[in-house]
Amino acid sequence: MFKSLILSLLFLNLFFLHLQAQNYSPFPAGHPGVDGKKGNFRQLLNKFSFNISSGYSRTFYSHSLENFDFISSNNVLYIKDKDSENLNYYAYWLNGPTKVDFLNSNSLFPEEVHVPSDSIPVKLRGASNGIPINLYLLFNVKRFRVGGGYSMEWQRFENFNLDRHGELLGQYKPEITSNVASRYYLMLGYNYFTYRSRVWNFNWVADAQVGYHNLGTAFSSLPKKSQFFTNLGLTIEQEYSEYFKIFIRPSVELKRFDVPLLEEERTIKNLNPAASVQLGISIRFPDLPRCPIKTCKTQIIHVHNGQKFRGQPIYKKQNRKYGENNRKLLKYKRKYRNDK
Repeated sequence: MFKSLILSLLFLNLFFLHLQAQNYSPFPAGHPGVDGKKGNFRQLLNKFSFNISSGYSRTFYSHSLENFDFISSNNVLYIKDKDSENLNYYAYWLNGPTKVDFLNSNSLFPEEVHVPSDSIPVKLRGASNGIPINLYLLFNVKRFRVGGGYSMEWQRFENFNLDRHGELLGQYKPEITSNVASRYYLMLGYNYFTYRSRVWNFNWVADAQVGYHNLGTAFSSLPKKSQFFTNLGLTIEQEYSEYFKIFIRPSVELKRFDVPLLEEERTIKNLNPAASVQLGISIRFPDLPRCPIKTCKTQIIHVHNGQKFRGQPIYKKQNRKYGENNRKLLKYKRKYRNDK
């Protein structure tokens, strides 16, 4: 009799669990989720994707100095406008020229190396290494995506080399060694190629960013430290689900900035293009809620009482085919290798 009672209780428990799975209704009557329909608000949010990425960037700086005299002293490089009536020499002209006034250069630079200007400009080239962090939001419509974002970049500067007279003057050493720059931009992309297989789901997206680049704290003495920039990239995405992707984005960036020598009425024009590669994740808001029934083990999109639910977390494919969860036979898995 005791066994019969236990079996009856087990049967009733399974029966009520079955009814719960069939009749569970987390939404009130008239909710958009009823009758297998998706809520309009969820469908709208599903068109947005939040993206975060980081990686490595290298910025290249170059400028030409024509009709400038050079003096090198104590590992500092100074320039003077040959055509100027002033006797002003300038140091650290990359990020904020420092003016030096004197009447006799020999009294100020007792052990200087002096190179007078000539008709051929001296070109200086240098670079900085950076670690950017990017945050941007995209609105996705079919193959197109549009949005905007913000990024910060930690930079470390290297010395500049001169293409002429370097053996006499040495290198140009910027006053700055590190910097924090930032960007805000609009972004437009087009998914021009998609590849699908059992394991790989790739999207190839050509995109562009346009906006303003703040040169950073180290350039705060410049009258204008924001510059327009254009960034062209190729985003290669691997889809893990309808809502979760991992991507890599190599890109090139075109920009420039000017450093005025105010008293000389001269401007040094700097080109500072950049190349970068970043790795990131993209998350879309799910258009279906997760199944709230803990006893329900359905892993694909399914219906309870006329309401649709997803059966997987957002980083897993929602409509899996047979065998996709376990691609290896049990006998080949590590924990079953010793079973006989």
